Amino acid sequence: MKSEAYSRQELSSWLPLYLNGSLDADKRLILESWLDSDPQAGLELEVWRQVRSALASQPRPALSQHAWRGINQTIQAGRPPVRHALAGAAAGILLAALSLVVLWLAIRPGVALEWSVRESVPVTFRIYRAPAGGGEFALVKELPGQPGVSQYRYLDMLFVPGRAYIYRIEAVDQGHVLVSSQPVISHTNAALPGQAAILVSSLLVGLLAASTVRTWRQNFPGRQPAAC
Repeated sequence: MKSEAYSRQELSSWLPLYLNGSLDADKRLILESWLDSDPQAGLELEVWRQVRSALASQPRPALSQHAWRGINQTIQAGRPPVRHALAGAAAGILLAALSLVVLWLAIRPGVALEWSVRESVPVTFRIYRAPAGGGEFALVKELPGQPGVSQYRYLDMLFVPGRAYIYRIEAVDQGHVLVSSQPVISHTNAALPGQAAILVSSLLVGLLAASTVRTWRQNFPGRQPAAC
């Protein structure tokens, strides 16, 4: 391909690449053909050689200790926000988990089973559970009978949300089943609002704690917030 196929401006832009040795072979041949046929192109190349030589002869400035110190301070100044955010996130997660446990134990959302005894109190009550539609009951809890107590209650909180279960209670005395209750179907949907409220409340507590700790560390970097 001949140099006439390219504009003079485009060929001139190749000159620095030609001097640096980074021009590909095909363009190099085209550029050399142009340099041979155009005296003005040779002058432009010479100007570029002088510029390259002048730049190469200039001493490279070295950064002073003061400059390096300023750069380091700039870098360090960008780190505290990250540390503040991490500290806030850690505090938020911790308080959210703590509030979840406290609220769960206080509200105790679950399926409540209540029954009573009229005659002698058995030694133990065995509570069985099976998924609705299934016949395989599994023992979930044993409660001791208490002399003088006729009303009993058990709260089942370990279940799959939204699923229905069948419960059965057996009264046992010295290893012998005295009486077994009729299976009762109960749906866990009734416990979902309480569980959702606990989760949302815990999340809000965590977000508030994270925001508070982050703001405190930003405004008072040398102090730590007081423990709750």
